[in-house]
This record gives sequence, C-alpha cells and structure tokens, in this order.
Amino acid sequence: PDYEPAGEDAGFYRALARWRLIRHEEDRALEALERAAALDPSSGDTWRQLGTVALERRQPLKARAAWQSAVQADPDGAEAYRALARLSTQQGRREEAETFYWRAAGLQRPDGEFAAELGGFLREAGRLPLAAEWYRSAMSLGGGERPGFLLAYGRVLNELKAWELGEQLAQFAMRRFPADGAFPLLLGEMQLEQARWQEAEPLLARAAELSPG
Repeated sequence: PDYEPAGEDAGFYRALARWRLIRHEEDRALEALERAAALDPSSGDTWRQLGTVALERRQPLKARAAWQSAVQADPDGAEAYRALARLSTQQGRREEAETFYWRAAGLQRPDGEFAAELGGFLREAGRLPLAAEWYRSAMSLGGGERPGFLLAYGRVLNELKAWELGEQLAQFAMRRFPADGAFPLLLGEMQLEQARWQEAEPLLARAAELSPG
C-alpha cells in the first residue's frame, strides 16, 4: 500500500519519494519529487534529486530543467553544476559543459574524483596541458587509484612528451596493477617515442602476453 499525506507538505513528498525509490518505483518517485518541488521550490536538494531520477528515467529535458532550478535555488551547490556539465557533455554541448564545469570547480571542495573527471573532459577537448594539471591534482587528492584514470593521465603525458613523469606514472601503475597489459604497453610506447628500442621491446612483449589478441 502507498501513503497519502494528511496535508500538503514538501517533506512528506520527499520522504515518499525515497520510499518509492527503495521499492524501485522510479516513475512514482518522480511524481512525488515534482510535488515536493512545487510545494518548496527553494529546496536545491529536491531539485537535484528530481534531476537525477528524471535522467535515470531517460528524461533529459526534465533533468536539465530540474538542475537549472537547483542552481537557481542554491547558487553555491556544486553538484547541480556538475550534473549539468555531464549532461551537456553527453549532448555534445561542450562549450556549455565547460562553463558548468568551471562553475562547479569554483564551488567544489578539493576532490580527487572531480579533478579526474574535469581532467578527462579537458583531455577530450584537446586541452592537454590543462588536462595534465587536473590529472596531477587528482593524483595528489587520492583520485588516481583506478586503471582507467592512470592510463588516461599517462597518455596525456606521452602526447605532451613529458616522458620523465610519464614513465614514473607507468611504472607506478605496473606495480599497482601487475596483471594489466595496458601499462607495459604505455611505457613501451613512451620509450619507442624516444627511440629507446631495446628497452621498449621486452615491455611490448610483456603487454602482448598479458593482453593476448
């Protein structure tokens, strides 16, 4: 059974939305969040959650509108700007996405995950020196323990010909993830770029062994 409020109360509808999400009733949760937002449009948290659920239900227009309402209700809320940046990136609106990312960066507490995300966005945009700066920040903030991140950072350093730092990173990744053939391949590619053929050869053989085919 569902519940109905004794009166019109935004807090009730927020709680009802959480309960419906627990029951995997996302469409009905969305309805409850819309009611909560209508009753209390000053709640940035409600708008943010509404946007998240709307996007999960593949309603990007509703998600965008909700997150825009979130930043109006709470201009210092970094998460809504970050959500808008991701959505704009997915929709190919890169210039708009960058604006949202920089707004989030100005509000975000130091966070390795966010720094890695922004570094990835800048890498895709071809802004390699700036991407490397954000990747370096991510490493210092503890956001560099994922193979995909380390590989992306290493490739940026290789493209920038920052080989000393790039080789240190690749060697660290090889120790951290010894069964991943991507890292000896990365280090071997860096050495090929520097015409260090003899050093590259065993690394490329190791990469082939770890990642056959």
